[in-house]
Amino acid sequence: MKLTTMVDRIQEMEAEVTTLREWGADAQADTLKRACDRFRAIITEWLDEPLTVGQATEECPWWEARTIAGKLRNGDIQQAGAHGAPLVLRRDLFGVSDDAPSEFKEWAEDLIDG
Repeated sequence: MKLTTMVDRIQEMEAEVTTLREWGADAQADTLKRACDRFRAIITEWLDEPLTVGQATEECPWWEARTIAGKLRNGDIQQAGAHGAPLVLRRDLFGVSDDAPSEFKEWAEDLIDG
């Protein structure tokens, strides 16, 4: 499943919260709203996880560790760690930010599609 498909589905479920409230099913609406909030939090937490260069290499099989390290040094990928302890956010590898190259986005969607 594509990441955008999951987010779209959460938005559809959030719209159902309003319908449930209109029908007087407030408890069910509250539960669905909490579930949607939790799903969003899980996705955000996963995307914002900092990865070492080695972990990022495992998730980006077409790049070697030195390529990712070079991109961090050059500022092509945002540094999420401290000096001497480079980290990259999964969000940047998956192309969720607007600055990410298109091959990130295509690969991310293929990976998420399984």
